[in-house]
Amino acid sequence: MFNCLIWGSGKVFTNELQGIRYLELTKQIKVCGITSHVDCFSTIAGYPYVPKDDLQSEQYDIVFIMADGSVFSSIVAEAVSRGFDEDILVHHRVIHIITVSYTHLTLPTN
Repeated sequence: MFNCLIWGSGKVFTNELQGIRYLELTKQIKVCGITSHVDCFSTIAGYPYVPKDDLQSEQYDIVFIMADGSVFSSIVAEAVSRGFDEDILVHHRVIHIITVSYTHLTLPTN
């Protein structure tokens, strides 16, 4: 199970929430916190809010970035400047790839 940080709390996060919940239910990830440019929460959607100044990159195995385009790029740049390894910074669309699991299927026999 990956310890996960969600970076972003806007529309993209709202759209991806069901995929995130699925990954948690299937024990693929554990959401340890969520951070955002908005700094007035204690929790977001039930997840603990982590102020950017309190982030410790070594606590997380993966960071899902809930943004597209230039906002995604600026978040990556900020995360790297805060000590995060670029290899663990992942675009939110990967959530849909991870949720596909075929291990429970069996091939039909002819």
